[in-house]
Amino acid sequence: MIRATPNLAGISIRGDILDLQGLYDALSEILGEDTEPGSEYEMPALHILAICYELRQAWQGCRTVEFVENGMDANARQNLRTLGPPSNVYFQTRILLPQVLFAVMALYDFIEIHSRSLKIPALNREIQQVQLFQSEVVSALQEILEPAGAKLLARLVYGTVPRYRSFCTQYVDLLTEKYLKQTPEKRLQQIIPLARRLNELGSDYQRLLSDLAETAAELNCQIADLETINDPPVIADQEW
Repeated sequence: MIRATPNLAGISIRGDILDLQGLYDALSEILGEDTEPGSEYEMPALHILAICYELRQAWQGCRTVEFVENGMDANARQNLRTLGPPSNVYFQTRILLPQVLFAVMALYDFIEIHSRSLKIPALNREIQQVQLFQSEVVSALQEILEPAGAKLLARLVYGTVPRYRSFCTQYVDLLTEKYLKQTPEKRLQQIIPLARRLNELGSDYQRLLSDLAETAAELNCQIADLETINDPPVIADQEW
């Protein structure tokens, strides 16, 4: 289950251990060899792997858990003639909204690449599971938008692919920092502009890319080796 968090800092991903492990495995399979250093998709792949890390941390009990009624009441136990717990354990993790929105958009590139090696991509279980994840994230955001905004979000997310070859994810970090400085009300207003910036990669992205390329040349390293100056944001539970 995927929902926007109360203050729109991000989205929550909740499910049992099989749900989270299944999504983790599907994402890992779709990424394939593009996580290797020097790959054209190295930075987007590493960004999505960070979400995989959160999923693994969740089912290992390092995030939060919730007990959900499973229907095993007294009548069910009597009819089944067996004992069983009345609830299941659901694990939960949270991903910052700009981070997960970029991941959902970039995954279309990886699906397109992965499909090239398949005879019938539409029947591939990993692709189906990743597409379900994408759909659930988009649906969770559409639920909090006006109808016109919900339609525009879908058009921006389901854009032309590939989009993110040689993309520098420092841009996502920059957008995340700016987004989290907003109030919850203003965050709601920023979802569509955020999706548009990630889709169009306009002048602000091009300036950042030029600056990063210049710095990498001076340091004799790759853009992927450059880290953002500010530390990753830490969000308190009540701020999500």
